[in-house]
Amino acid sequence: MKIHRPEADLDSLRDLAAPCRLCEHRCGVDRLAGELGRCGVGAQARYYNAFVHLGEEPELTPCYTVFLSGCSFRCPYCSDADWVVQPGRGRPLQPDVLAATLAAKQGLRSVELVGGEATVSLHHAAELAVRVPRELPVVLNTNGWLTREAMALLPPLVDLLLLDVKHATDGCARELTGQPLTGYLDHLGEVLQAARRTLRRGCWVRHLVLPGHRDCCTGPVLRWLAAEAPGTYVNLLTQYRPLHEARRHPGIDRQLSREEKAGLPDWLRGLDLPLDLHLDGRPLGGATARP
Repeated sequence: MKIHRPEADLDSLRDLAAPCRLCEHRCGVDRLAGELGRCGVGAQARYYNAFVHLGEEPELTPCYTVFLSGCSFRCPYCSDADWVVQPGRGRPLQPDVLAATLAAKQGLRSVELVGGEATVSLHHAAELAVRVPRELPVVLNTNGWLTREAMALLPPLVDLLLLDVKHATDGCARELTGQPLTGYLDHLGEVLQAARRTLRRGCWVRHLVLPGHRDCCTGPVLRWLAAEAPGTYVNLLTQYRPLHEARRHPGIDRQLSREEKAGLPDWLRGLDLPLDLHLDGRPLGGATARP
């Protein structure tokens, strides 16, 4: 298949996998020799689904979406836990085959690498990204826990970073990612700013509203974003469901109530923040327009 992004440094990305410095856990194993990283992924990147997605942000849809196995987090409410906990269940990633499939699709507006967590397989996912025509944006959907070294190699592979900012405090991050994270929001701030500086389409943010975490996470995350990057496109999602092991965690063992959902628009408007706010993909009236 034709290489459309030849200036991508695939060799340096492969070097980041041995010893592994793709994610900020920096577990240092030799992934290329088959050792399993903390993410559970070894030498062979795998994926568990690939299809034309019609449910992403409207500006990106229809989107050819590739779901990669494995993740640097272990969120108890993970909707794709089977392929996160056991990434070996996925199919071997074959970039030429997937590139040929997406080339046959008509009317696409983007190609999205997601997971699991796509960045733990970035050295292989890049082999697909270089085969995507430049006029078709490549979106990297990530939890943001990638290293500075990996972030520096994203251009010209990736056009837009779709950053999933989950929590505002290290306490919530440690409890609900299943990892001993420190400096969570500081690190995501570095990733956000690097994407804004270097990627063709910058960085958009997603935030899943968790029951009981509006005041400790959602509000502070939005205020942090407003200070860090005013005007940022932010999509807040309200379709949380207590999947996987969530019922073992008091507070997130339920969906948002009808009252909680109904009250969100007015609460968000009341924050009066300079952000381009969307609620489940729809613009929130009264929010500051994106520059």
